Amino acid sequence: MGAGWPCRHVGGVGYSLAGGGAAHENPETKKREVHVGGEPVGFIIKLENGFTIYHTGDTNVFSDMKLISDYYKPDLLLLPIGGHFTMDPKEAALATKLVNPKYAIPMHHGTFPPLKGTPEEYKEALGETRHRSSS
Repeated sequence: MGAGWPCRHVGGVGYSLAGGGAAHENPETKKREVHVGGEPVGFIIKLENGFTIYHTGDTNVFSDMKLISDYYKPDLLLLPIGGHFTMDPKEAALATKLVNPKYAIPMHHGTFPPLKGTPEEYKEALGETRHRSSS
């Protein structure tokens, strides 16, 4: 799977794992802060068939997502859309544009009241993002 990609197997499926950055933001102050729960992190998972997954973790959009995209070329993007300590749907649409995956799955929404973003808002924001980028 290439240098820096030591292969492991679970249930007969080979995979490799790399860490990616993440960034939290305080929703009240809009400042980037480290929280007691630990430093935010994302993961890049490459299956032995080459399919690559970028799980952003609980993060906000940040410019290094483009570098992660250029280097790892993720096929699947898993990203939060809830909007509390993480991206809201519009920010997630921007992250999707930066990463440019074949597939994207929104997550971390609607599980408790502060996570107000919805898949419908994400889908709508994606359309707006695509429209802007195509003009």
